[in-house]
Amino acid sequence: MSISLLKNGNCQALLNYLIKGEFDFELSCSNYTTGIRSDIINMKFVSKKHNPKTFSAFAKLKADLKNLPIPNITTESVRYFEHDFRKNCYYPEVINIDLKSAYSRILYIDKLISDDTFSYFNGLEKQERLAAVGMLAGRKRIFVFEKGKPISHKEEINPMSGFFFYCVKRTQEIMAELKKICEQNYLFTWVDGIYFLPDKKIVKKCEDYLNEIKFLYRIDNLQDFRIVMSNEKPFLTFIKNGELKKFNLPAIQTAFKRIIIDSIIEIKKQENEKSKIKNPY
Repeated sequence: MSISLLKNGNCQALLNYLIKGEFDFELSCSNYTTGIRSDIINMKFVSKKHNPKTFSAFAKLKADLKNLPIPNITTESVRYFEHDFRKNCYYPEVINIDLKSAYSRILYIDKLISDDTFSYFNGLEKQERLAAVGMLAGRKRIFVFEKGKPISHKEEINPMSGFFFYCVKRTQEIMAELKKICEQNYLFTWVDGIYFLPDKKIVKKCEDYLNEIKFLYRIDNLQDFRIVMSNEKPFLTFIKNGELKKFNLPAIQTAFKRIIIDSIIEIKKQENEKSKIKNPY
């Protein structure tokens, strides 16, 4: 199987070619990869190439967690962000408190991983740590196409995904406590970071709480914090350490995801039509 980076629309172009050419093929989509199998081509596209240390960290996680009961937590029961932005606004200064190594630290504090595994995670870059823990929630959708039309699909979910959502839920609980401390100064929460209007007493209370639960954190002062609403979604810009930062809440759906969703809709439609034929009344 050939492997290529997912960029410049290369995967999209190949998919369009197979659909328009009415070929038989299988499309698989996971967290980090997209695979296409057919009689004429066998390709795997990756969103980015991970450092081997990332896979080693994931292997250590699996070894520590494999004999533990899996938490009964699903993706539907957790949230990664919270806000109530409804209009454009501007703040000269905003305080941001970020948890350090949130997910791996939660697993360690709650005695789910070993000292050795936690130490290994501490030696990784932030994105490597996130990717390694994120692999616990790996899922793959597999679509079968005949003559360019989707005829069936199935989803494979990592049976250990409950541990990942446990980390998300515990982080969410910590953010909720910080939100209570911030009271009316609270602005929004983004995964393991909270944003609020400056107040020395609130900062001190947040620090006391995080120190009490033995959580490391970082505090940043953000300047020129601006929120601009676009299609009912907030677009954020601010200056951090002299550098302009910008991002959306939440991410906008991509064209490739649209094809996947359309494929599911088409398959469901075909299944419903077959059901009507079997049960005309």
